[in-house]
Amino acid sequence: MVAGFPPKISRWGAILITLWWTVPVIALDELRLLPDAKGEQRVISGEIEDIREGQILIRVGTSTRPIPVLDVVQIESTWQPAHRSADHQLSHHAWDAALIAYRQAYEAEQRPWCRRLLVKQMAVALQGQGQDARAALLLLQILEVDPASTYVSNLPLAWPVRARTAAEQQQASLWIDESLPAAQLLGASWLLVGNERQQALNTLSSLTEHTNPLIAQLALAQIWRVTPASSEPALAQRRELVAKFHSTIQAGPRFVLIEAARNDAPPADIAIDLLRIPILYPEQTCLVPEALAAAAEVLRNNDRVDEASLVTRELVHNYPQTLAGSTASSMDTGSR
Repeated sequence: MVAGFPPKISRWGAILITLWWTVPVIALDELRLLPDAKGEQRVISGEIEDIREGQILIRVGTSTRPIPVLDVVQIESTWQPAHRSADHQLSHHAWDAALIAYRQAYEAEQRPWCRRLLVKQMAVALQGQGQDARAALLLLQILEVDPASTYVSNLPLAWPVRARTAAEQQQASLWIDESLPAAQLLGASWLLVGNERQQALNTLSSLTEHTNPLIAQLALAQIWRVTPASSEPALAQRRELVAKFHSTIQAGPRFVLIEAARNDAPPADIAIDLLRIPILYPEQTCLVPEALAAAAEVLRNNDRVDEASLVTRELVHNYPQTLAGSTASSMDTGSR
């Protein structure tokens, strides 16, 4: 067992006791839904009672309506001041300050669904610091109780094709043997490049048949990391498929497809596509620094040195504790 890592997720269930306990509060919440068939925005106002099993239960008047989570674009609510402050710090990549504020908001918050949201946000901040394993443990605690949660999209899956550290591989070996599909997905993702590749592929292949479309689609895209498309039409087919994925999980699969096109597409197009990831998916704080590093490499290799330097500075400034950020910082220092 790796120091600091539990052998089983269930041993980390302490937070779950408080995640589900609450004193009811009355607040006006607003759900912004995907546009209807006519392209018109839909909004539902009421009080969110819970978010569980793929449904948002919102009380409207005297009745409770179940709304599929995947139909919801945005949730507006009355947030704790510390919650708003934490979100602001997170958007400015102030990871330490964000974590402190999220913990304060968690202590003050009484709504169970909102407390889970705060835990997810803590995981996002931890990934911004390069603490992927700690972030994963927080998210898996939630997913163990609510396997249908969309927070599976925030798991720190591996997308670049590189081996994980020995400690990470040991942790992944524990996850892949868990009964929780989200843990299996994460474990297989971390083991896909290395000696346990076949076990990882077998697990991912099985997960592509999972009833949760988010898990099934992420598992399929993970397999693509090590099974390149055989032709341009095959790659185009994968692009069409990813376009149909739910927006919350498109970042990683898009990264895989961009990397697959590196040798054939114009370098400027590859760099632009990579730089779209931080813009479109800022919450994917595990992937964003990898996308920035890849974009800088493409630019540097094609004599766009000034642009590469700009991207590298952003990477080092915003994500200094991640592997991509620290590597870029070392390279920058060594070139002086």
